[in-house]
Amino acid sequence: MRIRLTNVQVQQLQPYFDRVRATGALGTPGMLIAQLHQDQEGMYWLTPAFLDRDKAKVIAEQGREEIPGPIRRSE
Repeated sequence: MRIRLTNVQVQQLQPYFDRVRATGALGTPGMLIAQLHQDQEGMYWLTPAFLDRDKAKVIAEQGREEIPGPIRRSE
């Protein structure tokens, strides 16, 4: 699934994107993650975080079997 970000959301996430690019350029790529929340009124939001390479590697290795790949629509 793809969810388009608004320009404001991209600006808010820019420091995280920059950190992912910087660690990738150093050969130690990390991972940008987000936790989904919902309040009692039904409003949703994401809380972003950056994981360093060691934590990202554990999640990637353990999650391969549990996280489904992209859903492709047949057209």
